[in-house]
Amino acid sequence: MKNIWTEDAETIRQEIEFLIENKISLVCGRKGLEQMAKLPISGITVSNNGPLLILYHPHEPTCSSKRCTFYYHVKGNPLRVFECNRIKKVEKFVAFELPKQIFNIIKRKSQRITTPNNSIATFSIQNKQRIYNGTIDDVSLEGAKLSVDIPSLIERGSIICHITFNIFYLKASKDETVINIPEAEIAWAKHDKERTTTIGIKFVLSEKDFDKLSTYIDLRSINIQKL
Repeated sequence: MKNIWTEDAETIRQEIEFLIENKISLVCGRKGLEQMAKLPISGITVSNNGPLLILYHPHEPTCSSKRCTFYYHVKGNPLRVFECNRIKKVEKFVAFELPKQIFNIIKRKSQRITTPNNSIATFSIQNKQRIYNGTIDDVSLEGAKLSVDIPSLIERGSIICHITFNIFYLKASKDETVINIPEAEIAWAKHDKERTTTIGIKFVLSEKDFDKLSTYIDLRSINIQKL
C-alpha cells in the first residue's frame, strides 16, 4: 500500500538533495524485479523548464513510456517511490523533471516474501555439532520457512542456532544478502516418517541485520504493476 508522503515542491527538492548528499541511488523498477537497475543521482540542474534531476544512466532507457518510476530507501524511513517524466539523454546521463509527489510504501512488519530457490540457510540444532543446510522458501522480518532434510523429528519449540541466510534477488543473480541470526525457535515443523522436511522459524534480528533484511524485502517486492 502506498500513501502520499509529500506534494510540497520545496520538501521534494530537499529530499532529492539529501539523497545526493548521502549517495543514495534510485532503483528503477517499472517492469518489476527483473528490470531493476540502481541509478546514482548526479545532481540537480536548472533549465528553461525548471529544475531537472540528473541520473547516471550508462545504458539506454528501455521503457517505451517517458514516465519513469523510481524507488529508494533511507534507513529509518519507509520505502519511498515517485514518478517523473524523462526529458533527454546526453551521453551517460539522463535528465528527468523533478517529481510532483513522493509516496511512502507501507508494509506490514510480518510481510513475507518468497525467495529464489538458490537462497540457502545453514544452521545447527542447539547442543548438537552437526551443520545442516536448507532452502529458504520465504522470509519476513520475524521468521522464515525452510525446506530441510533432517534425519530426526524436530518439534515445535526446539532451538536452532548459528544461522546464516544467503538470499538472492533472482535465481540467476550473484547479488546476495547475507543475514546472520544467533538463534531461532521452531514455530512449526512437517515430517515424513522419521525425517523433518520443512520448518517454520521465528527470530529477533540485530539492528544491522534487520536493516539489511528490510532492504532486501523492499527490493524483492518491487513490482509497479501490483502497487
